[in-house]
Amino acid sequence: MKQAVYDYTVEVVGEMKAEGAMPDMVQIGNEINSGVLNGLSSDVDFEQNVALLKSGVDAVRAVEGEITDNADKVKIMIHLAEGGKADTFKWYFGELRKGGLDYDIIGLSYYPFWHGTFADVQKTMNEVSVEFGKDVIIAETSYPFSYKNGDAHGNIIGSDEALHVGGADFPATVQGQYDAIAGIMDMIANVPNNHGAGFFYWEPAWIPAGVGWIASEGNAWENQAMFDYDEFPGNGGHSYEGRALWSLDVYKRGLGLLPADRQQLDAALTRARSLVQTDFTPESWGLWLRQSRQRMMYTNRHTRRAG
Repeated sequence: MKQAVYDYTVEVVGEMKAEGAMPDMVQIGNEINSGVLNGLSSDVDFEQNVALLKSGVDAVRAVEGEITDNADKVKIMIHLAEGGKADTFKWYFGELRKGGLDYDIIGLSYYPFWHGTFADVQKTMNEVSVEFGKDVIIAETSYPFSYKNGDAHGNIIGSDEALHVGGADFPATVQGQYDAIAGIMDMIANVPNNHGAGFFYWEPAWIPAGVGWIASEGNAWENQAMFDYDEFPGNGGHSYEGRALWSLDVYKRGLGLLPADRQQLDAALTRARSLVQTDFTPESWGLWLRQSRQRMMYTNRHTRRAG
C-alpha cells in the first residue's frame, strides 16, 4: 500500500508539473482523523498511518526535485476534520511527531454548524500552532446564504434547526454568509506569531447544475455557494446560471494593506533573514540596517493602528 500511495502521488503531481502547474502546496489525504486508507475503521494504527503519509510526502519531494532554497519548497499539509476539538488535534499531531513525519501545515475543517464555536476553533489553531510550530489553514469551511433548493435533492443545511448549532450564530442570508466568513478570516489573523496562513471555502461555485456527489443525486450544498440560482421546482430541476452574491466582497477585506502574495512575502522574508554582514559591502550593510529598522518601526505603528 505504501508503494501504491507513492506511485499515485507521483502520477498526479507529476502530471501537474509537466503542464507547468506544479502546486505550491500538497495535502496528503483528506480529513484523515481515522487514518489514511483505513477502510471503515476509526481506530488509527499510527505506525501504518505515518508510513503511508511519508510515502505521499516522499513522492511530492521526488517530483519536485532538488530545491536549494527551503522557502521555495512545496508545502505539505496534513488535514483533519472537527476543527473545534483542540485535544483531538494535539493528540493526533503528537503521534505524527513521534513517528517523525515531516510536514509544514496543519489543516482543519471548520463548518460552524458542525464543528463548535469560533472560540473552539480559535483555541485549536492557537494551541496547535504553538505546540507544533506550524502554520494552520482552515482547509474547508462554508456558510449558507439561503435555505432555498435549486433541485429535487434536499440541502444538508435547510433550516434554522440544522444551522444554529455550535458557532453558527449568523442567519442564512447573504449578510450572514459575509459575516461568518469575515469572522473566520479574523480568527486566522489572530493566530499567534502570524501562523494563520489562510482558508479554503468549499465549495463557492457548486450551483445546482445537475452535478451531485454521484450521478443519481442532486446537490445538497448549493445554498452554501457564493452564487445565487433559480429555485426548484420553477427552474425545471436545475440551474445552470450562477449569479455572483455580494458576499464575495469578503475576499477584498484588507487587500489595500497587503504588500504582496503571502507566500511570496514569506519567501522574501526568509531569504532576507538569512543574510549576514559578509553578504554586503560596508556601505550597503549600513543602508540595509537603516532600512530594516525603518520598516520595523512602520510595521509596529501600522499594527497598533490596525488593532
